[in-house]
Amino acid sequence: MRAVSRYLQSAGHEVLWLVGRLHELKPSNSRVFKHDSKRNLWARTCLSIADELWEKVGVYKLGRGVCRFIINEIGQPLRTLRHNLGHEDFEYPDTVTAVQRIQPAPEVLHLHGLHSRYFDLRALKKLSEQYLIVVTMHDVWLVTGHCAYPGACIGYTRGCGDCPDLDRFPKVKRDATAYNFRRKKEIYQSSRIHLVTPSRWLMDLVNTSEMSDVFQTQTVIPNGINTDIFSPGDTKEARNRLGLGAFDDVILYCAKNARTNTHKDYDTARKGAEAYARANPERKVILQVIGEESGYEVSSNLVVRFVSLPGDSQSIVDYYRACDVLVHTSLDENFPTVVLEAMACAKAVIVSDTGGMREQVVSLSGDSQPEIDGADYGDRANSNGILVRQKDVEGVSRALDCFLSDFELRNILGKNGRNRVLESYSMEHMGKEYESLFRSISAQEPKKKQTEIYENR
Repeated sequence: MRAVSRYLQSAGHEVLWLVGRLHELKPSNSRVFKHDSKRNLWARTCLSIADELWEKVGVYKLGRGVCRFIINEIGQPLRTLRHNLGHEDFEYPDTVTAVQRIQPAPEVLHLHGLHSRYFDLRALKKLSEQYLIVVTMHDVWLVTGHCAYPGACIGYTRGCGDCPDLDRFPKVKRDATAYNFRRKKEIYQSSRIHLVTPSRWLMDLVNTSEMSDVFQTQTVIPNGINTDIFSPGDTKEARNRLGLGAFDDVILYCAKNARTNTHKDYDTARKGAEAYARANPERKVILQVIGEESGYEVSSNLVVRFVSLPGDSQSIVDYYRACDVLVHTSLDENFPTVVLEAMACAKAVIVSDTGGMREQVVSLSGDSQPEIDGADYGDRANSNGILVRQKDVEGVSRALDCFLSDFELRNILGKNGRNRVLESYSMEHMGKEYESLFRSISAQEPKKKQTEIYENR
């Protein structure tokens, strides 16, 4: 959502980020919640003891456990009890006061990622009495009993309870999902919240839930990216900088904690690349995996290169420019910017037919079952990638063969993708949509400033 901030600032608005914690990627106009300093005296004392102890024993597993015991079981017993009962944690006491410290008072509070351990959801009622509240959903958590992505479960349509998977992120210890759901719904009903989703798919999920009528307005505003940074470039030069061969078949896969992230389904991308490599033994195939600790794996003519997630947008652009095609085989996905970034760099994409990705990609095959062998590749003039079914290794392999064997085809689809981003998914397009929304909901109470509250990412 940095794109929204940049646009609003360029349009003359003042933007402030209020975050859970600071790190080097946060903008300079960031402030931090001070939840621990607002806890009761006993909790603060235990936190102070644990901090001092951590300096001495934090390197030991037992020592870390003792520190956590002091902080939680001893220092915050009621909070720990609620956690053990399966209640979602809203114990973040600086939520309201942090906003109230901002002077002059903000006009709009733009909230994101409210399950990211920094925000008391119960504060929405009081905050919405004082400020205009816009919440952008990036997953389904706001309308479920605990999980960010319910997968095939439709419990959220009836108020949750009898949860089939308590370990889904954010996991809970016991099945209090029906209670959590009711508590959220009561909070929203007593608040005034304007809801935004980046995809029609996510808004459809909201409208099928039991919370479909608790929000003041509901608006779909797709994610946008900086098309100046993410842009076509010289593939050969990018490959030289990354140590890749000019004639290698280069496949790109991007996901934080790629191998262990259960939502991203790295295995299907890896197996699809292996199947393609086996079918083309004369080719050298490179699978670049961004979002893992650096390292290599070699299997015959397939080399898998793991690369830590670059610290800034400019660094990752070379990886997009160097690849022939992006593969993104997620099981659960909203409206991923990684797909937009590859498209903006004029790269054809192969993605799972799930979530909001089917809104981003006009598939060459026309559906998620790519029967693309032979010369008839479908609608080249409008397509920008190929949709494959979830966990469809053979589909990924066929799609790779389609693109990697035909430079002209992937070049055409890459240009189509770039044009699609410029038309609908640019930073400017998204910024204008949000600015228009902010203006429309504040029309009766015109103010001068806007503030955004962001989760720690």
